[in-house]
Amino acid sequence: MRIFSKDVLNNELSKISEGLTFLMSDKRITIVHGVLKSLGVSPRRDDYDDFV
Repeated sequence: MRIFSKDVLNNELSKISEGLTFLMSDKRITIVHGVLKSLGVSPRRDDYDDFV
């Protein structure tokens, strides 16, 4: 099991957040929908809008 410092985890979370912001901008929403579909997340789920 790998153990990470808080700084490393915060940096990784920041990168993920920046990546999601990038995907949600400039009409890249179809990429997000495609990823959710490949993960088996159905648009019929009550919480689907929370993912998008």
